[in-house]
Amino acid sequence: MKKITGTITLFALMMIALPALGQEQEKPSAEKYAAEHIEFLVRNLEIDEIQVFYADSIYQHNFFELIEEMEALKKKGMSTNSVYEEISDKWLDATDRALEKILTPAQWKKYLKTSFGKEKAKRDKRMAKRAESGK
Repeated sequence: MKKITGTITLFALMMIALPALGQEQEKPSAEKYAAEHIEFLVRNLEIDEIQVFYADSIYQHNFFELIEEMEALKKKGMSTNSVYEEISDKWLDATDRALEKILTPAQWKKYLKTSFGKEKAKRDKRMAKRAESGK
């Protein structure tokens, strides 16, 4: 189990590091974000291989969509932080809802105590406030 998880983590880190060689500055990528978050889940929640697979799919899809939506706004010249925050909240909330489905109740409880869980609590408050104001 640990060998497989270690191999997956090592592979993900190599996928991040190799393209970065020779590039001065790299745009954020869904793959990079996914690998970082998967490493965190493996290290802190001890997720199994199947959970790694599902979490990686969730992160890559949602982070890709988040980046695409942000880039589209940027191209339109949007400069209002609240719009970017709303889009970010939407995709990160979708990510958390999907993760909750693949984690065990004990893992989810532990996740909520991490920095990601604390950010989720802040995001939930912002989203509730927006819902109350009708936005």
